[in-house]
Amino acid sequence: NLVRSLADGDDFLGIFEANKIGRNVGILDLEMDEDQSRLWLRRQGIRNTQKVKTWHLKGKVSSFGILNPERRAEWAAEIRARGIGFLILDTLAPALTANGLTESNEDISAFLAAWDELCQQAGVDGSLIIHHMGLSGEHGRGASRLADWNTAEWKLVRKGQGTDSDDLFAPRYFSAYGRDIHYKEARLGFDGNTKRLIIDGGSRKDDAMEDLRPAFLDYVKINPGCVGKDLKEHLTGDDKTIRLTDQSLENRGLICIHKAGEYNTAPRHHYLVADCPDPDYHKRLKVVK
Repeated sequence: NLVRSLADGDDFLGIFEANKIGRNVGILDLEMDEDQSRLWLRRQGIRNTQKVKTWHLKGKVSSFGILNPERRAEWAAEIRARGIGFLILDTLAPALTANGLTESNEDISAFLAAWDELCQQAGVDGSLIIHHMGLSGEHGRGASRLADWNTAEWKLVRKGQGTDSDDLFAPRYFSAYGRDIHYKEARLGFDGNTKRLIIDGGSRKDDAMEDLRPAFLDYVKINPGCVGKDLKEHLTGDDKTIRLTDQSLENRGLICIHKAGEYNTAPRHHYLVADCPDPDYHKRLKVVK
């Protein structure tokens, strides 16, 4: 999707204005075989195909030994000769292996220094390094050095990631953070035929609240006056999601919260707005539209 945006000038993910680069986009593909890589690019429907240059290095990653100054100079000359303005490395782990490195801070620092030199020698304006997350957590495997080095980190996560969920077709979410960049998490829409992605929703937190809302309202309707403990015992969802859904529904004017006392510790009883026992509730309620 990024390659198409850079080559053709299409909005990235449907909303981010992309500067159509004057030179070519280069892809160092160390992960997919050539047939699959070409298929995925072809499905994008890139118009300026002549602007996309790919090195298919799966099975021959040892040739990308850029820690060696002579080998790095050879790669820089080839990249410059193909008119590359933006260079993508897909992915980091095989490149580390090719250079006899691990995912430790020291080794990744050495590779990133060599990568920066390669890009400078090749006259590349910008670059992207793709790296996988571990099985737990939501950060790149191994060294924290990657977070220090980048200008911006783009994160692609799956709903249920880090849990026991193994639904490979679950929604994906995109976020970006870095120097002068902060785009909060948003759901991606995906076209399986074209493999095109667009921003088309809210965060995982937003989606979890939306998923919980019907059951929450049904429970309050059947059990008027229920309190937080009842909701936590009978609704599927973690305490934080239930609490945020509670706040959201009240702010939207869909439920009434009636305290059985004046103190903050007084129980909060839940009702549908139509059943609210407090005659002055509507006057005090500030609905967030």
